[in-house]
Amino acid sequence: MNSKDSSDKLNFYLTKYWILAYILIIAVNLIIRFIGLPMESLYGDEAFSVFFAQQPIKNLYETLLYDRNPPFYFFLLHFWIKLFGFNSIVLKGLSVLFSIGTAYYLLKFSTRYLNKLTAILASSLFILSNVWLMASHEIRAFSLVGFLTVLSFYYYLNILKQSRISSTIGLTIVNLLLLFSHYISFYIPILQFLCSFLFLRDNKKGVRYYMYSQIIALILYAPWIKIVIDNIPDQETFWLVTANLQTLYSVFTNLSGNELVWIIHLIILGSFILLFLFDRKKKLINSNFDTKVAFILLLWYLLPILLNYFLAQFIPIFRLKYLLYASLGLILLIPYILSVLQIHFILKISLIVFLILPSIQLFTPYQHVSENWKKIVPQVISLKDTNTAVLICNWTKYRDFAYYYNLEIFQDYTNIAWALRTNEIHAFTDSSSLKAIEYNWADKLIYVRSHDMVGDPQNTNVSLLEKNNYRLCQRFGKDMLHVEIYLKDYIPCDSLIPIQLFSEKNCSIWEKALVNTFYNDTLIRYFNDMENDPDCELLSNRTKSPVFRGEYAALVIDSLEYCSPLILPIQEIDTVNTIDISMMLYMVSFNDARIVCSIEGSNNPTFMKTYELKNSVKNIHSWEKVNARIKLPENRDMNSELRVYIWNPNPEPVYIDNVELSFKHLPIEN
Repeated sequence: MNSKDSSDKLNFYLTKYWILAYILIIAVNLIIRFIGLPMESLYGDEAFSVFFAQQPIKNLYETLLYDRNPPFYFFLLHFWIKLFGFNSIVLKGLSVLFSIGTAYYLLKFSTRYLNKLTAILASSLFILSNVWLMASHEIRAFSLVGFLTVLSFYYYLNILKQSRISSTIGLTIVNLLLLFSHYISFYIPILQFLCSFLFLRDNKKGVRYYMYSQIIALILYAPWIKIVIDNIPDQETFWLVTANLQTLYSVFTNLSGNELVWIIHLIILGSFILLFLFDRKKKLINSNFDTKVAFILLLWYLLPILLNYFLAQFIPIFRLKYLLYASLGLILLIPYILSVLQIHFILKISLIVFLILPSIQLFTPYQHVSENWKKIVPQVISLKDTNTAVLICNWTKYRDFAYYYNLEIFQDYTNIAWALRTNEIHAFTDSSSLKAIEYNWADKLIYVRSHDMVGDPQNTNVSLLEKNNYRLCQRFGKDMLHVEIYLKDYIPCDSLIPIQLFSEKNCSIWEKALVNTFYNDTLIRYFNDMENDPDCELLSNRTKSPVFRGEYAALVIDSLEYCSPLILPIQEIDTVNTIDISMMLYMVSFNDARIVCSIEGSNNPTFMKTYELKNSVKNIHSWEKVNARIKLPENRDMNSELRVYIWNPNPEPVYIDNVELSFKHLPIEN
């Protein structure tokens, strides 16, 4: 069997089962694009897209006159929301729809102008592309641009090869919509204009039709050109910076998947170019190979990237997502090269595996989300209470937060910031704007940090919170989104999330609660604010001055040397091995008053631990925070009881307020 016959085996089988392969490609793309959607969150600029697209068309148009985003995608999204609502899966479904359209026209483009093997391989590479999966799941214009780009080249070759008027009209509309979808797509009309001269000798009529279509598109687009110019970013005001060679290299490798896959593509492309140049009789290249179309595909890949890199030396507009559509030229070109090689069937299959296998290994149907607002916001809601303020930095992320916090607030686009503030949720830009927010009343701050390199690169906000007597207690989140919990200095970190409050007997001086910590421990907490129930007899050690908070504090002096002891049966805390003690203390001198923790049975105490209060006091005649940790013995008599109290055998008084005891239920490692 000669190489031509063996090479044609693939085309024979594809022709025989073409309808099945066609349906399978579309179905697989549909399934893969939707499978990961329920797990994903709105992130990046998606909340911005939805927030503005929900507004009336007039408002939206007026906004986009002064924005760097062109209007077409936002108008489409506006009507999509009107039809289907605000569900995140449905919102992302619009981009999935364009992805399916892209896959369909890749098949159609390949079967008409290349061949069926290219159609299958190119569609497979598209489906297995993680960057195109990202675009198909993002509520932005990038998936739409990919779809319009393939459609544009489909109509373009229809004109130049067959001189169709319908395709002329189609190309006029599609290229116009491309420019109104993303401004960086203007390289496509430039590329097509340059390549049209390749067909001048063969089809002057087709070239003339093409020129007509682009003149009409340019005339229709001309009124918008001033708006584009007015919104061109400069280096000082835009978040992107001047592109360098490393950035260029990163775009090339990421468009292919990674460095290895890009090298494989370069090897295939470079080897074919050498073969094409030196195999003059074209024994190894099928006679049906279309040099002009292959050249267009090569420029489709290279020209937008290289031209944009050059332009980005003056305007900061070089970014992977902006150039996604360029990868479609490579996705078509590499399979086309393999398809026209007249080599042995086994060798061709091996090359196909060499091309496809790395993409299979790299592919994941679940997009990595660097800002998982869907997960973070419910956690913030569960931690927020009436004594909590939420701070969001940077300020642009208030829309992302609002979408998952309260959809009604998000939909009230004229009052969203005000509505969040009424719920004590404040978005701000930097430490100067943080100073303008009234938050010092809050015992707890939930600080939501997103994109620190933009919002707070010097960590100045944290310094300001610490100066205002807040202490960091916990931090969670990942990548570009984190939540930090700050408490006032006098509040222990371990008592943040009440699960259940327990009713005590009348006139009990201790409040008992079951709580969770941010370290996933479960605690029993006892709290004594030294206040006196008006229906109960006033305790002898209560005093109205000095008082840290409320009406009363407790006085501990040699005549009242034991302060409000907590007495518990050991059975109640049989799994506890640690007690964290926190209180506010006022001393008039550095005496030896102390915390006492003892376990006592019917006989003598079996355990006693003390902690001198002066160890935590820096200044007398002022309220000071005292924290102590008592480790309990492992072996305890179940018939004994635990006693915790303040003891002061001295004539110099100490004053106590807001005593909290947290009993650890889980073992604590040393």
